[in-house]
Amino acid sequence: MERALLIVALLCYLAPMIARDDGRLRMLAARWWVPAGVLLHIQGLTLAFFLEDVPLRSMTEGLGATALVVVLAREWWGRRPQMGGLRRILLGVATVLLGLAIVAPAPEGEPLKQSPFFLAHIALVLTGFAGLALTFSMSALYLVVQRRLKSKRLTDLGRLPSLDTLDRLILRTMAFGFVSLTAGMVVGFAWAATQEVRLRPGDFTTLLSLGVWTWYAAGLVVRWLAGWRGRVAAVFGLGGFVVLFLMIGVGLVISGWHGLA
Repeated sequence: MERALLIVALLCYLAPMIARDDGRLRMLAARWWVPAGVLLHIQGLTLAFFLEDVPLRSMTEGLGATALVVVLAREWWGRRPQMGGLRRILLGVATVLLGLAIVAPAPEGEPLKQSPFFLAHIALVLTGFAGLALTFSMSALYLVVQRRLKSKRLTDLGRLPSLDTLDRLILRTMAFGFVSLTAGMVVGFAWAATQEVRLRPGDFTTLLSLGVWTWYAAGLVVRWLAGWRGRVAAVFGLGGFVVLFLMIGVGLVISGWHGLA
């Protein structure tokens, strides 16, 4: 039932993209279908939380919750002027994440023990993922705006945020995502150290998480110490999320985070 609700929510998010060739139809789709999708999205996740032994343990719930944060951020930033382009990118990212959540395998095996540390680990890591998804969206829009400026394609450019605005948002969302991811990893390692079952030394989720953490750490160090801004920061924002999607792909193949589904 929860997957059915998420599928309908996904279709609601796709409506503005399908209607993009018709301005009036696109406006109608964004005004009604996206809010309806958000409500269905929340209902689907709420139902999944009640059915799960540990909330957010499965990839469906985790990616679904991350997608929800992204689409809510879209609605929040959409109130600001010149954010139409960012709204479209954020909706696209949320749609991809929700689509991956829907096709993710259902958790199997013995139920996990309820633990505040484990729940904190999941919540913090997913919050970090959401922050980095926002960084990816800001970075993509930054490169689009910069390319249009260089090629002197100034049509409708006034409807997009300035490069300085995007650069500040990239820094803020990257720092937020990095701090949340760091806290989540620390709590996760502390939780794993108290468990009888240890994660495998070659666990791909852990290794790729460390790769994502290292990439964004390097991006922040370069920003704060070397003073590199603009395009360099945007490239870091894009590249780290590619590794993050690789980790999600590995999770789909091994049927869950850390192969613990």
